[in-house]
Amino acid sequence: LIPGTKYSVANSTSEEQAADQTNMGKGIISGKLTEAGIYTVSVFAKDYDKLANNNVWNQSGQEAHATVTLVVKPKIEVQNVETYSTVVPVKISKGASSAKVTMPDGTVTNLKAVNGKWLVDSGSTNTAVSENQELGIVDSDTVFNIPVTSEATAKVGVDNIRVEASAENVKGTFLREQVELNGTDGQKHTATFNKATGHWELPGDYAESKTLNGDGTTRWTKRQVYTEAQQDGGMKFYIYEYIRQLDSTGKVTSVETPTRPETIYVSKNTNQVGDGMSVTVTYDKHSNTWASSDGTEVTATKLENDSWEVHTKSGFGGIIRGTIATNTDVATVVNTKPTATSQDYTSTKGTAVDLRNEAKAAVSISDSEDTKYGKTTYITRITVTSPSGVQKVFDTKQDANNYNIASGYSLNEVGVYTVKIDVIDSNGNYTTEATISGTESGVDHGVDSSTATTTYHITVTDTIEGHNVTSTDIQGATQKETPTFTSVGDGSPVKPSASSPAKLVDPKTGGFVDTLTIDGQGTYSINNETGEVTFVPLKTFTGTATPVTVSLTAKLGKDANYTDITATATATYTPTVIPVKPTSTDDESEGPKGQTQNGTPTFTGGKVEVNGVEKTVEIDENVKPTFDDGTTKKVVPGEGTYTIDENGVVTFTPEKDFVGKASGVTVKRVDKNGTEITAKYTPTVRPITSFVDTEGNTLIPTEDGEQPKKDIPGYRFVETKKLPNGDTEHVYEKVKTSHKDKEGNEIPGYPSEDGEQPKKDIPGYRFVETKKLPNGDTEHVYEK
Repeated sequence: LIPGTKYSVANSTSEEQAADQTNMGKGIISGKLTEAGIYTVSVFAKDYDKLANNNVWNQSGQEAHATVTLVVKPKIEVQNVETYSTVVPVKISKGASSAKVTMPDGTVTNLKAVNGKWLVDSGSTNTAVSENQELGIVDSDTVFNIPVTSEATAKVGVDNIRVEASAENVKGTFLREQVELNGTDGQKHTATFNKATGHWELPGDYAESKTLNGDGTTRWTKRQVYTEAQQDGGMKFYIYEYIRQLDSTGKVTSVETPTRPETIYVSKNTNQVGDGMSVTVTYDKHSNTWASSDGTEVTATKLENDSWEVHTKSGFGGIIRGTIATNTDVATVVNTKPTATSQDYTSTKGTAVDLRNEAKAAVSISDSEDTKYGKTTYITRITVTSPSGVQKVFDTKQDANNYNIASGYSLNEVGVYTVKIDVIDSNGNYTTEATISGTESGVDHGVDSSTATTTYHITVTDTIEGHNVTSTDIQGATQKETPTFTSVGDGSPVKPSASSPAKLVDPKTGGFVDTLTIDGQGTYSINNETGEVTFVPLKTFTGTATPVTVSLTAKLGKDANYTDITATATATYTPTVIPVKPTSTDDESEGPKGQTQNGTPTFTGGKVEVNGVEKTVEIDENVKPTFDDGTTKKVVPGEGTYTIDENGVVTFTPEKDFVGKASGVTVKRVDKNGTEITAKYTPTVRPITSFVDTEGNTLIPTEDGEQPKKDIPGYRFVETKKLPNGDTEHVYEKVKTSHKDKEGNEIPGYPSEDGEQPKKDIPGYRFVETKKLPNGDTEHVYEK
């Protein structure tokens, strides 16, 4: 498997068996890793179905194929050296294929492992060695020396010699995923392992077929692959074939004896044709060659995700998830620190200063080694922190005696500025308690630790001033604005905060408040931490409100004794409220006498333009419409009754005899500011035309409007009346039928009858004729 390890199988716990249905389900790779490299191990697992209380192997059990890749890093040990040493002792474990030694001055020695020896590789910048120079043997326990120049070890520091070793040799094992199996037909048939199902599967047309017989019956053949895993890693394959005869309805009528032709694959593959279940591939970084245990050609492609895709000519392949294993070690050298001093001073806001060379700061920097050997001591960073905590960092490394990049810094805040100057000597590293030829880091003061720091403070003072603000919006709208405050020193903004809250000034008492109500106008409130003032006007207020005064006592900083430095200023806020009035449209309707009518006056929210933006105060839909007296029903004697619903629809029910234009009603609504608006609804009732007899009885249905008289069977028109209320009345009387002799005398016993009646048989008389008289009467004439 992997050098120094062994493989074992352990049983699952009772809880794991119950939860996962596993038995002997723990494969364990254990041991002490002895050789670096990339190792891929194939894992094979097979289950069985426990159908009863026994451990009978079920040949249709599922398999699982997987791989485990272990990336084993090389172990490195590099020993501490003294300043200007010309060798670096190193020990690198077996399996490493290359190494890189980087010195404090940046020079590099590249190493390669060739035939058990460490040689200098190309790309080295270390002038103390030459390419292919032999330095030592590849052995986990042997120390060998790497020659370096004295300049390479001149820079002292903790862990500043760095050795990086890499292992890129690969060893991987792959399982077979496709086999050629013997069939009952004497031919080979390909079976492929399906990772999703865990079964070996035959092509669909071979796995199952149905053949129609000439008599309407069917021959049904099915084939499945069963396996028997062998202890030595081999595998026995069986194509289990069974045949059934089906009648014309599809019912099974007979079953033939199953056949199980066997194919055996050994554990290790030995040839290109393929006779084994696994193969091992190896990669040698130095020769850049791949090889396989069965001697067949290997094709490998390095993928972008730090993996190899490997295939053998014998049909094996897979992914090795790792291409390189790298490890590092460091060693240390020693140096005394530089010194730096400075002093505090006072200034005013807006002043520009030189943080390094200001005479009042008295910054002094020195280093004994640099002074002795004529080396340069550097300022690596100047960090200035303002009173509010804002930092400005000048991090360009420059000669401490000629430092000029931190000039012109502006003191824009009140309080105490902290200036920190970081210094490093020419070596740059500082370590203690590390032994030569040892491996301990000692007291680790870190890379670039041969440093010194000096800190001084600048105390800055200032005053502030306020700036008035205004705003404009429509009636009823809440307005907001924030008065501003600035530094008198540099004009920079000064903002309120939780510790320096803005307050409103009560004009009556002069005291500070958070809310302030102006009678007849509205209420001001303030956000103490932002200074934003909110004005909530009364719904009825319009015009320019009384300005409110905002006071800010700002904590601008702290002096050197941590006492607050404060300044106070005021500013005003003046809101203006533009009036907004809603509009309305009257409505009218007309209808027949005695019938209800509807009308809906319309109301629209008022609109006004503020700063180029049109704004609207909507009608308040939560306040239902009423008549002008606040009622929803109104009776007008002599006219009728008005009602209004919640949607503003007015219904007029006229009195029975009323016609003409009614006096109407006034409808009232309010907008969301409570502003009232009215509109009128006026109905008109049209007159009717009636058709009556002389007694006033209706003869035919009344008609809407003024209509002409009509012929009514059985009646004759008498006259037309224009009634006082505007109605038209056509009067009729009934026609009569008489029975007379030729002389015009009424025949006794036969008086006139109402309406148009037919002639009658009258004893002693003979009917002569019927006359239609000009007045519409009917006269039947008889003779004796």
